[in-house]
Amino acid sequence: MSDLPNTPEFSVSEIAGAVKQTLEGAFGRVRVRGEITELKVYGSGHTYFALKDEGAKIKGIIWKFAAGKVGLKPENGLEVIATGKITSYPERSEYQLIVDRLEYAGAGALLARIEALKVKLAAEGLFAPEKKRVLPMLPRLIGVITSAQAGGGVAGYQNHHRAALPDADFAVAGGSAGRGGSGANCGGDQWVFRSGGGRGHSPA
Repeated sequence: MSDLPNTPEFSVSEIAGAVKQTLEGAFGRVRVRGEITELKVYGSGHTYFALKDEGAKIKGIIWKFAAGKVGLKPENGLEVIATGKITSYPERSEYQLIVDRLEYAGAGALLARIEALKVKLAAEGLFAPEKKRVLPMLPRLIGVITSAQAGGGVAGYQNHHRAALPDADFAVAGGSAGRGGSGANCGGDQWVFRSGGGRGHSPA
């Protein structure tokens, strides 16, 4: 006979369920700062990793449906702020963060990322003087790199520049929208590219 007759008794599943309910109820949606480690992307499209700081570590998951919407590509060693929901996995007695957004952890992390990219590109020779081209005075083809949803903005950009460059063709992303509906040919030296600024961005 138990020496503690008034102590409640629970099954393993009941305890695990109570812990899960408590975690989700107490925290809900949170933002967690930490360094990405143990990153692994599975064939299913789900991304598993951990966020760590000097004192602890928490597991994180980005489900496949959210992978293209989180804001940046996760990489080991990257310091981020992960936004999501705390939950638990009762079968393994683990708690984890289901992530739906990733941001650089402040300007310092972003600048460090930019500098690392500059070093990488420089090592590949992409900044070498012999690779640079002088912009043509009158380009024959203007490539506009923008989102697929920026149809109205692209049309405004074309109208703005067609007045000054009536003989120029325009290529948008992977397709083209040339004069009179004709496709634009990227051959030759007289072409330039412009990165679009999205909806509401005025032509430059």
